[in-house]
Amino acid sequence: MAVMNVTYMSYCLKRYVDFKVILPIEDTKSFDKNPSDKPNKFKTLYLLHGFANNAGDYLYSSRIFKIARDLNLAIVFPSGENSFYVDQEDTEMLYGSYVGKELVEVTRKMFPLSSKREDTFIGGISMGGFGSLLVGSRFAETFDSIFCLSGGFITEDLVKEEHPDYLAQATPAFFKNIFGDFDTIKNSEKDPLFTSINAHNKGILPALYMACGKEDYVYDNNVNMVNKLRDSGINLCWEVASGKHDWVFWDVYLEKAIHWCLAQKDKQI
Repeated sequence: MAVMNVTYMSYCLKRYVDFKVILPIEDTKSFDKNPSDKPNKFKTLYLLHGFANNAGDYLYSSRIFKIARDLNLAIVFPSGENSFYVDQEDTEMLYGSYVGKELVEVTRKMFPLSSKREDTFIGGISMGGFGSLLVGSRFAETFDSIFCLSGGFITEDLVKEEHPDYLAQATPAFFKNIFGDFDTIKNSEKDPLFTSINAHNKGILPALYMACGKEDYVYDNNVNMVNKLRDSGINLCWEVASGKHDWVFWDVYLEKAIHWCLAQKDKQI
C-alpha cells in the first residue's frame, strides 16, 4: 500500500496544489513482489472532504486505508479548501473543473489508473457530498457513480440569504464570494440539482447513492434534495439510519457507498 503526497502546478487554480493518493500497488500481507491479484490499471475513487478540512481528513478519521487495500481501489484526495467545489469565475479559482477534469487527467498520467468511465467514481461527505453531486453531474461522462454522505445542500438557504446555522464560522459574505449573486445560483453550474437534471436529461447522469443520519442537522436538506431529484425522474439509492454529522455515521456508510459504486458496473441503473 502506497500513500503519496503530490504537489504540482494546477492550471485551473493557477498555483501549486497538493493532493494525496492511496495506491494498493503491493500486497501488504505477503512479500510477493508481483502479487497476482493486482490489476494493471486501478479503479479509482475521487474522494472529497468536508468544510474546514483537507485532503488528509479521511486518512486520519476513517477506515479508508483498509477499504482501498481490500478492494484494490486507488483513491485520490484533493484539497478543495472551503470552495464547495464550484468554479469561482470572478477570482478564476475553478475548483469544480480542477476536480472533475484536470485532476482526473493529471492522476491518470501519473499513476496506473483506469481511464474507463465504469472504473471511475466520485464521492464525499458534507461539503464534499455537495461537491461530488455537482462535479459528478457536471462531468458526467467521466464518472460511473456518485455518492453523497450527509450532503451540505445549502443553495436554497443561500438564495434566500439566510445564514445556515450549522456553518456558524462562515458569513453570508463568505458564501457570496464563492457562489456569486445568490439570485443566480439556481439553474446554474453552481447548483447540483440543476447539473444533475441536466445530465439526466442527456441520459448520462452517473448512478447515484445518498445517505444521511436522521439526527444530522443537514437531514432535512438531504430529504429535500432527494425528493426533488426523484420528482425530476432521477433514480437513486437513498439510505437513512440513526446518526449525526460525524465519523461514527460516515465511517460505516463510506464503506457501504464504495461497495455500492463498485457494484453498479454490473447493473443497469
